[in-house]
Amino acid sequence: MKARKMSKNSLWVFGISALLMVAMIPGASAKINADHALLLQEMSRPSLLLFPFDSSDPSTSAYAELATDVAWSRLVLSGKYQPVRFYRYLPPIARALQDQQLGDQDVSAPFSEDNTKGIRLAKIADYDYILLGSIDSYDYNANTHQVSITMSGRLLKVSGGRIIKSVTLSGGYKNPNGSENSIADHAIRTTADKLMTGLVGTIRNAPIPSPHAKNAKK
Repeated sequence: MKARKMSKNSLWVFGISALLMVAMIPGASAKINADHALLLQEMSRPSLLLFPFDSSDPSTSAYAELATDVAWSRLVLSGKYQPVRFYRYLPPIARALQDQQLGDQDVSAPFSEDNTKGIRLAKIADYDYILLGSIDSYDYNANTHQVSITMSGRLLKVSGGRIIKSVTLSGGYKNPNGSENSIADHAIRTTADKLMTGLVGTIRNAPIPSPHAKNAKK
């Protein structure tokens, strides 16, 4: 028997009912208003499905993973969305694969070549927005110890498929004493941070996630 996905209205009813039950516990009434406000604030944020950043060069795929980590961090810190990272085992996606509504190619990179794939998957999974990103170019100059990159990102509303914002920018970093990996790490993090600021607005200062570029070029 297939598990049924709770609708957004059902989640609202469940959340409010849970708070009312807590309110009946002695000593809990002083806290219920604050909890209720936090719940309403969280549930009023639109949902967003973040797809893994694509890379034009398979050898830099680990850097695309790092860019995705930065994008995730900035979405969370923005407080504007309820972000979820896409993966093929999200329950609605897994069910669609099992029912053969989707194939392996539908849930595999690249995602940013056009908007169609991401929009279709987000509709199946019932999300309000999607964010697509890519590392369009990467270059390391061994003589100058400098990395230059170009990165793109798009924020789209699933209903109607409208592009809310689209940003493409170039960045880089130079360090005569650094390895390619450390220089690239800095370049990717700072460029992805600027990209996300362009897509979701100013974000308060916070640590950027630790790099996951274990298999990146040395």
